[in-house]
Amino acid sequence: MSFNGPVADLHRYLQEAREAVLWKAEGLSEYAVRRPLTPTGTNLLGLVKHLSAVEFGYFGDTFGRPYFAKGEEPRFHWTREPEGDLWARPEESRAELVGLYRAAWAHTDAVLAELPLDTEGRVPWWPEHRAVTTLHHVLVRVLAETQRHAGHADILREQLDGRAGAGRENTNLPGQDEQEWSAYREQIERAAREADPAGAEGAVRAGRADAAGWGGPLARELGIELVEVDGRAATADDLLWRAVRSDGHFTAAQVRGGKVRGVGVHLERLRAASRELWGEELDPGLVRERVRHALGGRALDAALRVYVHRPAGALSLMVTLAAPGEAGDEPLRVRPVPYVRPFAHVKHLGGFAQTHHRRLAGREGYDEVLLTGPDGEVAEGGITNVLLWDGARLVLPTAPALAGTTLTLLEQGLPAAGIAVARRPVHRTKLAGFRSVFLANSRGIVAVREIDGHACAVDEALLARLRAVYEAVPWEEV
Repeated sequence: MSFNGPVADLHRYLQEAREAVLWKAEGLSEYAVRRPLTPTGTNLLGLVKHLSAVEFGYFGDTFGRPYFAKGEEPRFHWTREPEGDLWARPEESRAELVGLYRAAWAHTDAVLAELPLDTEGRVPWWPEHRAVTTLHHVLVRVLAETQRHAGHADILREQLDGRAGAGRENTNLPGQDEQEWSAYREQIERAAREADPAGAEGAVRAGRADAAGWGGPLARELGIELVEVDGRAATADDLLWRAVRSDGHFTAAQVRGGKVRGVGVHLERLRAASRELWGEELDPGLVRERVRHALGGRALDAALRVYVHRPAGALSLMVTLAAPGEAGDEPLRVRPVPYVRPFAHVKHLGGFAQTHHRRLAGREGYDEVLLTGPDGEVAEGGITNVLLWDGARLVLPTAPALAGTTLTLLEQGLPAAGIAVARRPVHRTKLAGFRSVFLANSRGIVAVREIDGHACAVDEALLARLRAVYEAVPWEEV
């Protein structure tokens, strides 16, 4: 249907907005297109349904040309259920609601073709003193509302899967690749933080978690403040695969002032594990980019984790930020348990056994476990590496274990500090023969005061030397 004069211009912009709203709802699962994405419940299919009601009401009832017979109005009609047009019930199919919206277009267009713009009508749901209006006013009003909701739909869709742009035929976006968009976003983030550093830090600790959907009770229990997958806020689809599969690996680090110790060690760990698990090379530059994106140029303190998974046959990076952690000064109680991790040299997922052993030990007042093999050989802690002092040197067990980043960095600095290191088998029955025992992980280094009910001497001086070696490792920009 073609129009002339002012109607042609107004209708063209209305039709562009209509098409954009439907485009934003295409290609999504039924859940994604219906789910509420804001605290007030805004959702994509609800916008389609609402705009149908808008057009049927303003161009139909207002000008005495109702689309529905009296008494047969759908539940979302203004006479039946005032808020029913803003969401889709399970029994309302997407095809039905999209078809209804297109029927509303045709009905509106017929009214515009038949009536001049100065035609008067009466809006039944407006206050009586201003209920009488003109077709021109109604057309401008509906155009403005449709464009407004098209903008809402644009933002909702970008939240869901990254699709952005004004319309199917013309996105009205510069042709930048993902890396260029990431750099552009980081530039804006830096500018915002420079303008208000205090507000930026407060957003990380409070509002950002809620805004990203990580402000619920479980996220607060875990201390999680941010979860990103491949450089964007994680969606339900992103997390579905990760929730049902334990196939992947990760690295954990503490962040202080936006910097990390041993960046190269972490990158090499991720690269080597990706090669071993899947025979693929992980780009260290991409890892750095994803971490920088999560940090957003902020000089914050946090606990960082970088996970590598391979959904749909392609490497994928998930970055999480949580509240920072410290080793603490209180010496720990430790209990040996009969378990060794499979493929212990990889920091892989799926560690139920060691988690449960730690849980059982915790019920008896222990802080950590020592994993030991069938022959009683000590390998590592549940989430730590073990360092044993025999009075002359630090002994590191040779049983299969994960080479933690803290241990790796320590080993690099111990010779210069005059602390000798030896690697040899350690049997659990020989633990009492060591002068002191220490545990190390990304939180730091801590002493052990008791192993399976037997007291251990706490060498505060040696603990201070070990911590000094580790603390001398420089913090690096990622």
